[in-house]
Amino acid sequence: MRTSSIAHTPESSSGCRHTLDDQPPDLYPIALILTQTMSVYRSLQETFGRVPDSVDDERYIAAWVDVALAVAARYGLD
Repeated sequence: MRTSSIAHTPESSSGCRHTLDDQPPDLYPIALILTQTMSVYRSLQETFGRVPDSVDDERYIAAWVDVALAVAARYGLD
């Protein structure tokens, strides 16, 4: 079993965040993530007859739109 001894400090996190801020968004993986969540939501309904916490379609769509708008705002795509 392998263990990690990397310390996560505010300094190391801010350096990583700065690097991410300097790069343009990779839209294809973002689109994949957003569309796959829809597929998984339907698959959970079909497989188990419900989704966790019995989230209905209206709640799911509202949350999905919130996330999509947050990603768009994050990258200035609004």
